[in-house]
Amino acid sequence: MAMVKGRVHYISKKGSVEMVAEAIARQCKMTKEPLPPAYMPEGVVIMFLGIEGKKADKVMLEFVKSMDSNRVANVALFAANPSKSDAAFAEVKALLKERHVNVLDKTFVCTGKGFFGSHPTQADLDAAAKFADECINSVLNK
Repeated sequence: MAMVKGRVHYISKKGSVEMVAEAIARQCKMTKEPLPPAYMPEGVVIMFLGIEGKKADKVMLEFVKSMDSNRVANVALFAANPSKSDAAFAEVKALLKERHVNVLDKTFVCTGKGFFGSHPTQADLDAAAKFADECINSVLNK
């Protein structure tokens, strides 16, 4: 896989999104960091942004409001959400589009097995790595 300047940011109160973020970061050889980051990234080609639950967290929304297309060109959204609700994605996508940041159509939702206190399975993490590859390829080929 070709290298691109990217980052993986996430909110993970239960640890599930952090596990998915780790799989993505490892696959793409990118920095993984919880929100808020120590510093706002600049010149990022692709950012993977992870949400936990049905609603976008206030910290996530504030982070997204601080972005623009000079800081981040493309965002790929992923989540750990047993309900498979896309309300959090819709809220974050709308804000990113207002900020003129391209949001990739492809998203990744890890529902886990049983997911009541359980974490993503190895199959979920493998699927997250594949998702990351597909996102990188889509950015490089556009």
